[in-house]
Amino acid sequence: MKKGMIVSIVLLAAIALVAPAYAGVTWGNGVVTLGTGGATAKPPATYGLSSNVFLNYSVANSNQDYVLGSCHMSGNRVFGTTNQTTLIYYGTKGTGVSAPSAPSFPSAGASSFGSGWTAL
Repeated sequence: MKKGMIVSIVLLAAIALVAPAYAGVTWGNGVVTLGTGGATAKPPATYGLSSNVFLNYSVANSNQDYVLGSCHMSGNRVFGTTNQTTLIYYGTKGTGVSAPSAPSFPSAGASSFGSGWTAL
């Protein structure tokens, strides 16, 4: 489980450093593609997730803001971050749940996800 958690955190940090993609992912697993590419857009980013690792990604404000969540199916935590903060947050989920409540965009001017989320 610790290995899965470390993989999730590393994946969150890596994706948080790239430019926002133009297509969301709702708790995808396996090979996940962020973005759609196109004539004026950067090529999509493709990530191969570890077994039972799930990713949630959504964009807002004309693709200028993003929020990202990740979890391991056998774990009891979900991790999340957004381009509006440098912190990674965690929340709890049921063991065996692959699509927990996704992190949502912080309210205007806030840098955290609100109640139920704790900064690492």
